[in-house]
Amino acid sequence: MILVDSWKLKTSDSEVALIEEFTFLNGRKVMMRRLEETITLRCRNRCLSCPQPKMRADIPWEVVSSGLEEYSRRTDRRLAEMELVLTGGEPTLSKSFLDIARLGRTLGFGAVSVISSSENFADMSLARAIYDAGVRRLLLSFHSHRPKAYHLFTGTRGQFNRAVRGLSNCLRLPFTQVTCNMVINRLNYRDVPAHASFLSKLSSAPSVRAPLSLLLSVMEENPRWDLLCVPHRTAAPYIRLACEQGALPIRRFMGDWTMPVCVAGLGKSASRL
Repeated sequence: MILVDSWKLKTSDSEVALIEEFTFLNGRKVMMRRLEETITLRCRNRCLSCPQPKMRADIPWEVVSSGLEEYSRRTDRRLAEMELVLTGGEPTLSKSFLDIARLGRTLGFGAVSVISSSENFADMSLARAIYDAGVRRLLLSFHSHRPKAYHLFTGTRGQFNRAVRGLSNCLRLPFTQVTCNMVINRLNYRDVPAHASFLSKLSSAPSVRAPLSLLLSVMEENPRWDLLCVPHRTAAPYIRLACEQGALPIRRFMGDWTMPVCVAGLGKSASRL
């Protein structure tokens, strides 16, 4: 467990309370064979669906490293069968990011993964650096193949081309798995088939060395997101069409509310999820 008072924050009391509620007391999550480690709250984007508070702070190296080392000593799980997932915020903005990734491999985790935004890897040197540090799986946010929708959802300007270039850079390295996360919302739900086709073209380039798949996060029935949410039955025909086209593997549904496969009406295509 990560305790807030274990390090000093240069923030107001109200911000400390937010951090405590949203991140640190729940910062380490164990789900089956995945250990999720929040290493920063900093991020360049302002995604409309992001539950993180409007706070920008790193968790110091000493806190993260000591927590991981303690977990490795006390757990009854075999670390070689577990995946360490570095998340945030935007984990690549943490000054200790590469050191934490290396520590994960040193401690014996079977895989080290990163949840990030594809635009952060527009610089090929960062993509190579995380691969050299031992990261082998990437979950990259890429919510629309249309620049306008991308910028509206992420709260950015002029970042779409960087996002495409970052994704292309990652695909050129031999990662064992690259997955694009698409949060389905009112800005993009009709675009799921075209989005999958766009990603398929990127993954078909001669220089590609990593497999690419698409992960769909469905937003529904959360009062915080009423203006963005799309009912399952409204989005289902577009998801079904994307699965039937088979342009790109669709791994599974996830999100605040998960769309039942029966609602999507996928039939035999359900095996792709």
